[in-house]
Amino acid sequence: MRDVLYSLLEVESGKVVIEKLYVADTFWKQAVGLLGKRGLNENEGLWIEPCNGVHTFGMRFAIDLLFLDKSGLAVHRAFHVKPWRICGPIWGTRVVVEMPAGALVQVNIQPGRHYVKIPREQESRF
Repeated sequence: MRDVLYSLLEVESGKVVIEKLYVADTFWKQAVGLLGKRGLNENEGLWIEPCNGVHTFGMRFAIDLLFLDKSGLAVHRAFHVKPWRICGPIWGTRVVVEMPAGALVQVNIQPGRHYVKIPREQESRF
């Protein structure tokens, strides 16, 4: 199945920080999220919109979380969120981006910067 994938772009620098960004934009995709997955590859993420908080119940691996407001401004980060945890709700958040644990530090994602999704065509596994 061919889906439109996205990349996560830091607006200020023009740098792509997550190469393969999957989108959970329906109730079903949001309900399932990363459940049943063995993990995310180094340069993958999941964009969840609308969303202001997530849980990791039933997950098998830790994740980093980036919380964005409606303009794409990074308002909060959560590092190495282990399975069976709740993170949020974070006031003012419109989007949560889930990524592999350690990715926030590795690609230097900072609060106060703007992030947007930009389309790219690839094979989807979601």
